[in-house]
Parts: sequence; C-alpha cells; structure tokens
Amino acid sequence: MKTETAVEWLMEQIAIEKDGKMMLYYYTATDVTHIFEQAKKMEKNQIIDAYNQGEFCNLNLIDAEEYFNDTLNKT
Repeated sequence: MKTETAVEWLMEQIAIEKDGKMMLYYYTATDVTHIFEQAKKMEKNQIIDAYNQGEFCNLNLIDAEEYFNDTLNKT
C-alpha cells in the first residue's frame, strides 16, 4: 500500500482532472486556509516519521520535532 503524500492529498482536495485538464474546486478563503493547514500538518508528520526511521535518530543529536522546528519550520 502506497502512502499518500501531503502534496498528493492537497491536490485531491483542490483539483480534479477532467478530459486531461486540471479543474479547481471552488472554495471560500476560509476553506482553503483550513485545507492548507491540514496539508501542512500532514507534511510535518511525514517529515517527523521519516526522520525517526532514518539514520539521524540513531545518533540522538536532536529529536524529530526539534529537527523539524529547527530546519523546516522557519516562518
């Protein structure tokens, strides 16, 4: 079973392919904000999971949440 990425999930939420063309769904700004926030949470969890399964977690330098915040959560 293939895991769906946050980007793939996001595309399914906002667009559909019809006759070879991408058609966007109509959403309010509030809906779009909510969808993007969900996708960001999914992406964060996927990055943390990948970090925990990778070689860096064995070095015990920093935990996955700290890694995410230090390297990827720059706003």
